[in-house]
Amino acid sequence: MNEIFCLFDELDELHGVKKIKTIGDAYMTVAGLPNHRSDHPMSIANMALDMQQAVAKFNEEQNQSFRIRLGAKFNNGTYAKGNESRGNS
Repeated sequence: MNEIFCLFDELDELHGVKKIKTIGDAYMTVAGLPNHRSDHPMSIANMALDMQQAVAKFNEEQNQSFRIRLGAKFNNGTYAKGNESRGNS
């Protein structure tokens, strides 16, 4: 898995997107953050296509049979980052 995630990290750089985190076998990335870019839907879609190709190439070269499932959520608008905690006082 680590080898595949390293390939994805390289694709992040290529497409100008940002990895948010990995959770087990899940890889989460975002486009347009922290800096706005008008082509973020296209860049994340191209990233997804290249991820599929990277896994196919990896499988062929390593005689493996990994499969990939991609999910995408497109959102235009503001975002907030942070955590607010309020105690009972």
